Amino acid sequence: MEARIPTTLAVLCLMLSGAGALNVNIPDDLYERARGDDITLPCSFQPKVSNPKLVFISWSLEGVQANAEETLILTYYHPSGITDIKKRYEGRVSVDVDIAKGKADLKLSSITLADNDNFECRVQIPKDDEGKPADTTRLVVLVAPSTPICTIQGKAEYGKNINLTCLSEEGSPTPTYSWDSKDVRSMPRVPDPRTTDKGGILSLYNISKDTSGFYTCTSRNKIRSASCNVNLTVMPLLSGAGALTVNIPEETYEFARGDDITLPCSFQTKVSKPPLVVISWSVKGVQANAEETLILVYYSHPGLTDIKRLYEGRVSLDVDIAKGKADLKLSSITLADNKHFECRVLIPTDDEGKPADTTRLVVLVAPSTPICTIQGKAEYGKNINLTCLSEEGSPTPTYSWESKDVRSMPRVPDPRTTDKGGILSLYNISKDTSGFYTCTSRNKIRSASCNVTLSVMPPSMNVGSTAGIICGVVAALVVLIVVIYCCCCRKKKQEEEYVMGVPEKPFADEEPAANGERRRTDAPEGYDDSRVESPTARSDRYEERSDRYEERSERNYDDRRSDYDDRRSDYDDRRSDYTDRRDDSDRRESSDRHERYDDERRYDDSRERRYDEPADDRYPDRANDKPARRDYDD
Repeated sequence: MEARIPTTLAVLCLMLSGAGALNVNIPDDLYERARGDDITLPCSFQPKVSNPKLVFISWSLEGVQANAEETLILTYYHPSGITDIKKRYEGRVSVDVDIAKGKADLKLSSITLADNDNFECRVQIPKDDEGKPADTTRLVVLVAPSTPICTIQGKAEYGKNINLTCLSEEGSPTPTYSWDSKDVRSMPRVPDPRTTDKGGILSLYNISKDTSGFYTCTSRNKIRSASCNVNLTVMPLLSGAGALTVNIPEETYEFARGDDITLPCSFQTKVSKPPLVVISWSVKGVQANAEETLILVYYSHPGLTDIKRLYEGRVSLDVDIAKGKADLKLSSITLADNKHFECRVLIPTDDEGKPADTTRLVVLVAPSTPICTIQGKAEYGKNINLTCLSEEGSPTPTYSWESKDVRSMPRVPDPRTTDKGGILSLYNISKDTSGFYTCTSRNKIRSASCNVTLSVMPPSMNVGSTAGIICGVVAALVVLIVVIYCCCCRKKKQEEEYVMGVPEKPFADEEPAANGERRRTDAPEGYDDSRVESPTARSDRYEERSDRYEERSERNYDDRRSDYDDRRSDYDDRRSDYTDRRDDSDRRESSDRHERYDDERRYDDSRERRYDEPADDRYPDRANDKPARRDYDD
């Protein structure tokens, strides 16, 4: 029985549910497996802690009886990765753990009836003790039917009543039996109305020549099935004047390559206890005029079997003279055994009748495990093909597809879906097309399968387009960073030139005074007029100061230029000092310029008034010394 939900999907569902506490889950409440099988009991968990540093995982079992004692199987410790397996289960169990995926599957090999118990998976994570820390499931160990034994009860003679019996010595639940029959031409036939089939016993009444044929009994329960064959040859009543009859029930036997097979052969002689019986098996190719090759010869007295070298170790003869049995057993058949086989019986004094019979052995090749692929892009609205191909198989395998949705529920195929030659064509796919697809490759030998998990995504989720968008964004960021870097470098270069002191030019807005005089009209009381400079002296002093400033600027520029490389570490301090000095100088020069201009205007007005008015009594010593007025404007 398959799990209802794959472990990976269960973990995904738990993650999407946003559960805020530890949640341990075993998908199925009941697992049924055959005795001797290797099984895996899945267990998934989802902690509320994203990356737990310490995890304890334990598996234990408790008998199905009431008050049964719990028995620890193993304990796994993370992150050390140590698994402590109890002695009783050493060599039989292991745990498949993936902490990141929340996986803690128990693997148990060669299960027996003693494993028919309740199993518990428990996960312990420090600081995450809420929620559902454990889950249980029931393992039911079933016993497949043993290969049944088919027998004939009674004499297969005209007009007799006989029973064909079929019994499997082992099987749980108790197997059911069914019979199928074919005539001597291997054609299926309808059972005789008088025939009864009950409990593995097929009763045939008033048998005749038409009752002869091939009978197959199948013993079956929910685990698997097994079968046996009976070759029934109904003979007329022996009158003492009969002749030797050799019979191989079927004209053709088909077996898979590598199988161990038995080619049945029966014989009937008129001699009740023949003193000597010689039985031989030979083989002949299917080509025309192929040479016959002897396989073995059996001599009833002294019971010697002579096997030819080509077949030594591969063939044997199952002989019972009293029952007229001479079956050939051939092991590990190959394509070289695809030939005609002949069974021949020689009995002295009984050389009439049918001393030999032939059959054809067809060696078949089972399908190899198919390869499943997806052709096309699994995007909304697209058409895709799911392909399935077995590289080997004879006869040519047939293919069939089955699908389940994302919840592992079987679904009816879309009417537009086509399934031909192993190619499943899906049209105009959508989100509902997602799921699990299984392809089975089958011929008359056996079958093999492969799986495909299909996830249909919107076109926007295309990896190529997403990669293109990411590359575009990265390219834009790179260009932006380059532009910013270039701007910063340019600004830095300008600041360096500024700091290194490029020689300054005289201010363009500075104009020498027209008369070169500084005049003050608002001189306070006691102002000494002798301190007033003449325009010529003030102009000379300005020019001298300008020359000194230019000389000092050029000298400072050279000094700073030579010291720049050696004193780069003082750049910030020098820049700050220079900026402060520059600001102070600008403010001082601007203030002096405006004050000089205002003073000169006021001084001119005052002088005009002095020359026009009589001398002030407050300055008697200056009245006689006042120079004659000159018109400076001229």
